[in-house]
Amino acid sequence: MDIRKTLAATPLAAAICVSSLFASHSAQAYVYAGSELNITDLSVVVVQDNGFAAVTGFGFDASTSAELNGASDGDSASCGGAVGAHDCGVAPVLAPDVANAPGSGIVRGATDYALSGNTTATYANANAAILTSELSSGLLDLTNASLVSEANLVADGTASASTTTESNTNISFLFNAVGTATITIEFEATLETLAAINNGIPLTLDANAQYSSQIMASVTGLSPGSAGSWVSNGLVGACDGADSGSCAETTDDFDLNVTESTSAGISVFFGTEFGDPSSIAHVGGGHYAFTFTVDCGGVGVECNGEINLFASNAVTVRNSIPEPGSLGLLGLGLLAMTRLSRARKLDNA
Repeated sequence: MDIRKTLAATPLAAAICVSSLFASHSAQAYVYAGSELNITDLSVVVVQDNGFAAVTGFGFDASTSAELNGASDGDSASCGGAVGAHDCGVAPVLAPDVANAPGSGIVRGATDYALSGNTTATYANANAAILTSELSSGLLDLTNASLVSEANLVADGTASASTTTESNTNISFLFNAVGTATITIEFEATLETLAAINNGIPLTLDANAQYSSQIMASVTGLSPGSAGSWVSNGLVGACDGADSGSCAETTDDFDLNVTESTSAGISVFFGTEFGDPSSIAHVGGGHYAFTFTVDCGGVGVECNGEINLFASNAVTVRNSIPEPGSLGLLGLGLLAMTRLSRARKLDNA
């Protein structure tokens, strides 16, 4: 057998193999990620049987951000004050401008907080709002908030989107007898997250899609003690007590804190695909309830603290699409180098 003839035929076979990858795909390629978090019927109940507790002030913050191939859009907003005297709205209580990255083929509306699931256009957008609030309504309404981040690529590029909402409530305790006070936080939540990649036409060389979601609560600044913090993980017992305070969790139905990603592409060395199609999802929700215990450290002792509630979500996508001809030439170049190396070895034998 003529080894040199065999080697000479190999580059052509490899080029045909690489080209066939493009020919075998009939759908448009996309790299998509989305995250939608809804918090409903949130209430904060303070029980102080051995003195008094008072809310001395509160503040809300929210932000949106979206970026597409270096061009960005975003907004942030704040409001607050005291119960009955604040600068927050009614419905929504606080809503930054929706973020639509320049160049997006899909434009999200100002009151749209739901995932579109669109994978046919390139876009990045985000929206968030504190829709209603206990404190701003004088305890007439429960607190509701929505956050959505979404991005998709059908061509080369990078895109990202993110949102945050945060509330801070200042509270003062005074104990006139031995004992403790409690702060119970309770709410419902749903989370829908998805990352998906489809190697269609044009075929992606390197793609990644990632989503994340986070929700947490804490009571801080209580002197001389601190009441600790809470994060969701889908398991009862996620509270983290600190100092003289404590936290007890009673319900945590579904993990709301998650960061996951998926990848796909084509090996430039072997001309073979991986992760086609590729997808991952985290969808669920339920009921959440936990209680902080406050002890200021003695009778006649006053302590002041802050109840903090924070929620966020984010998505990032990346896509690299080579020209079919350039990928074929790359495969030919690599194999030609291998042929030349082997031929030299034969000549030296």
